[in-house]
Amino acid sequence: MGNDSHNNAGLLAAVPSSGSGAASAAAAAEIAALGSNLPPPLDIKNLPTEVSSIKIRIQKAHAVVENLPDIHRTVAEQESEIHELEDRIGRLKAVISDFGKRANNTRSQKTNTYGPEQQR
Repeated sequence: MGNDSHNNAGLLAAVPSSGSGAASAAAAAEIAALGSNLPPPLDIKNLPTEVSSIKIRIQKAHAVVENLPDIHRTVAEQESEIHELEDRIGRLKAVISDFGKRANNTRSQKTNTYGPEQQR
């Protein structure tokens, strides 16, 4: 725990003291809270290895994003398709509702013709 408080002290020292006292105190408290989750500072000799690791992760993330569906379509194109699909959903719901009304009419006609006890 002594190492964490040393890291926090270093982070707090990096917070500028100019500006609002309350804002500086809030920023210092936020940095102190994050400090315990931060990895230890990098040694300069490890910097190229860490940079390479970060570059590889960025390349992998870029490849994943490029393979997402519709990534090359504009927002306007996607919104247009969304509106078309919403219209289609509305029309299909109307057709289903119409089928339901027709089924209810057919059922009520059978009830009137045969009576409820003769209906299957």
